[in-house]
Amino acid sequence: VTLTPSLTPTTAPSKEPTPSPPLIVIDPGHGGPDLGARHFDAQGHMDWTEAEVNLDVALRLRDILVQRGYHVLLTRDGDYQLNKDGGDINGDGHVEYVVDETQARVDMINASGADLLLAIHQNAFYGQGAQDVGGTVTYYCADRPFSDRNLRFAELVQGEIVKAFKSLGYEIRDRGVRT
Repeated sequence: VTLTPSLTPTTAPSKEPTPSPPLIVIDPGHGGPDLGARHFDAQGHMDWTEAEVNLDVALRLRDILVQRGYHVLLTRDGDYQLNKDGGDINGDGHVEYVVDETQARVDMINASGADLLLAIHQNAFYGQGAQDVGGTVTYYCADRPFSDRNLRFAELVQGEIVKAFKSLGYEIRDRGVRT
């Protein structure tokens, strides 16, 4: 007996290429020697840092986005800094941790060709002047040709964060969307 394979009809190829999913870059703020904000327990022992929380949130968000079909790039996926050699990344003649680490991240993000950037921070500040720091705020860049979409995304993020905190029983200060 000789089996003859049957042809399975296929649809004609599309004239339009299938678009690839957007690339979303998630930047978990701080990391390495930069702990960011710190929390202390009742005995005065540091029990978590902003760098740890930012990374945890970023890893969880990455997993959700990948499950939904997005491409995701993290600027860091562990407790480290990008500017490991402590170099003058922005070329201003000075080595400053925050400025040069930020430039290393910006360079990585720009080189990736990302469609969307989400930087994650948990700000905390106590004392004089703290009234303008506490609460939830989402920033966006208005100096881009697509700033209307930046603003819309920032509004969606801010609204969902505030809604999530409130659904968990937290009364938070909604500082809104800022440039």
